[in-house]
This record gives sequence, structure tokens and C-alpha cells, in this order.
Amino acid sequence: MAGDLRLKSATPRDASRKSRATLGTGRQNVNAHMPGKVVRVLVREGDAVEPGSGLVVVEAMKMQNEMKATRSGRVVEVRVRDGDTVVAGEALVVLE
Repeated sequence: MAGDLRLKSATPRDASRKSRATLGTGRQNVNAHMPGKVVRVLVREGDAVEPGSGLVVVEAMKMQNEMKATRSGRVVEVRVRDGDTVVAGEALVVLE
């Protein structure tokens, strides 16, 4: 068994970094992670956002989850209002 065997380990964190690196341009939908109720919309169309900026607060299973921007950009569209019910995967905000 004389061969050159090289192993490469990868973690979910590595994949996450790669996917974040490709988010630099174009439109991006910020989606609900689970079904719930919109408690508060934190941005308006035209607002500039930075990575980590809060966009929408969704209450699910009696916990409030803040959906955050993953990159810098501008809010192109807000698709929900306070009090709306959302399903998992539904687009809440569109960034550009």
C-alpha cells in the first residue's frame, strides 16, 4: 500500500465561512428560519445595513429571534409588517 493518501478535514464552520464569502453582491433574501409571528420590523426600504444589523424580530415558540444581515447592503424590499404570520423559508427582507 504505497500511495499518497491525504485527508482533508472540514467542519460545518468552514462551509459557513465559504457561503458567507459568496454573499458579496447581488440580491439576497433574508428568510424566516421557522414559522412564527413578526414582532417588529427594524428597517425600512432604502436603509443601509452592515453585517449583524437587526432586520426583523420573529417570535417562534415563545422566543424572539432577530433576523440579521449577513453582509453590508441596502434594503430593497421589506415583505412583512408587524403582526404578520410567516412560514419557514419565507422571504422577510431583500438586500442588495
